[in-house]
Amino acid sequence: MKIKIHARDLQNMLKKAKGLQLNKLSPDLEFQRGLLIEDNQLIMNNLKTQLESKFHIDVLEPGKTLIPEQTLKMLENFKNGELIIADNEITHGTRKLKFMPGDIKQFSVINNEISEELFTVKESELNHLLEVNYSTSDDGTRPILRGIGIKDNKFAALNMYYLSMRQANFRCSEQIILSQEVWKLLLKTLDEKSDNLVTVYWNGSDLVKFKFKNFTVKGKLYEGKFLRYEEIYTKIPETEFNIDGDKLYDSLKLMDKLTRDKQIVLLFIQDDKLKLKTKTDLNIMTDEIPILSKEGPDVKIAFNIKHLLRVVNEYKKETPKVQLTSSLNPMIFREKIN
Repeated sequence: MKIKIHARDLQNMLKKAKGLQLNKLSPDLEFQRGLLIEDNQLIMNNLKTQLESKFHIDVLEPGKTLIPEQTLKMLENFKNGELIIADNEITHGTRKLKFMPGDIKQFSVINNEISEELFTVKESELNHLLEVNYSTSDDGTRPILRGIGIKDNKFAALNMYYLSMRQANFRCSEQIILSQEVWKLLLKTLDEKSDNLVTVYWNGSDLVKFKFKNFTVKGKLYEGKFLRYEEIYTKIPETEFNIDGDKLYDSLKLMDKLTRDKQIVLLFIQDDKLKLKTKTDLNIMTDEIPILSKEGPDVKIAFNIKHLLRVVNEYKKETPKVQLTSSLNPMIFREKIN
């Protein structure tokens, strides 16, 4: 086999492939960290997720080879011009690099048909939707909590402490749960400023495919049903108000410096102010933040300060609408819609 490829395209492929976290593969799967070249396509796979190239490659002689990881590290230094890659040799200008190809028969790829179209979304919108990942869990015993649920026009993540949900202009008639491996690779692959369209497919059961302009991401879905979260945000709020997200974040961040992991912050929504209070064995700290507008009765409620801080972090530089159905139910932050 022999192909001609722009060095910058190969560099882009290798950079995005870092989202596969190939370094976590066991030592006996060393060959799986390689780059498979098959005619005009480059493929990298970590057994659960796959990245494929879609950019232009000149095929001088059809065939395939597997470039090992050690050789790929050397290729990271070839950043300009064109590369000629043959079965066991790479040419970059006057330089020639010979390598020992990996065993292609052992290299695992996702070749299953993934052709049922689910929806199409702009890259910039997909990036916004995937930002719900801050609410995913790191608990490996409950895989679904590590995933991102997609249904209708919403992406959602829930870690049993807080829920994040975002919606955009798309419609998915099925419910699927992106695995942690898939959404992490997507975040590495997409261009958050691009309005290029991404088309999403699945195979009707356990595999999903995101088709970008220059790349395709394939991966396994989590099995099962995503947790029902609709009741959390569909109840009519008793109290709602708008507040400066930066001021609330700064106050909570300062208070968090005093606290332990399970520290509580007390919030008192009264008239035109939000009063905050937290205390430890040695310190008591209070603050007041102006409320921009308020409807409903005064409310006193308490939260784990670290959990609340993590949510408010997503609303810096905004004036979110905050809603409460009672002092015992979750607090809901909604992005202000102009």
